Amino acid sequence: MKRIEQATVGMSIIGVLMKLFLFEEGNTVLGLSLTFLAIIYYPLGFFYFNSVPIAKIFDRKSYKEITILKGIGAFGAGVIFAILCVGVLFKLLQLPGASEMLIIGLTSGAILSVVILFKYRINKNSRYSRKILIRSIIWLPISSLLYLAPGLTLVKIFHRNDPEYIEAYERAAMSPSDEELWRKADEARKR
Repeated sequence: MKRIEQATVGMSIIGVLMKLFLFEEGNTVLGLSLTFLAIIYYPLGFFYFNSVPIAKIFDRKSYKEITILKGIGAFGAGVIFAILCVGVLFKLLQLPGASEMLIIGLTSGAILSVVILFKYRINKNSRYSRKILIRSIIWLPISSLLYLAPGLTLVKIFHRNDPEYIEAYERAAMSPSDEELWRKADEARKR
């Protein structure tokens, strides 16, 4: 499952690069890869972080070493990383709800990281703690940067060839409650 995760992260990076170089397919690649990564983390996080191979999910012996706290921690980590994946996706695609997902993921991810860091200091040979800690070190800074990045900055980066949309978005951002301005910005984006 580690190789699937790495391939999906690689596709996400390719999607971001495509978006930066103004390929419209970048949104699709980014959407599919980050959604698939969220699926890996959320439903499969328990198995992944506890190093249970997919082929042995139904084998009782695979769960012998897993304590209740490890199970809860692995499931929680999977949920947190899935929320961060979707929050990053929403922020890059400028969809509503991105900030809320990122703040929930960042807050719970920071708490998880502190707990895992203490656990890792006790047992440095723990693959379980190392897996979660590495992903925290990667996902928390990326998510923090995107959370702090203003929407207008992202619009100026990803739509630099469309000054009409940038101007419409800027006007709408000045009056966030004016639905007519947001509708005009959306129309300018679709052109």
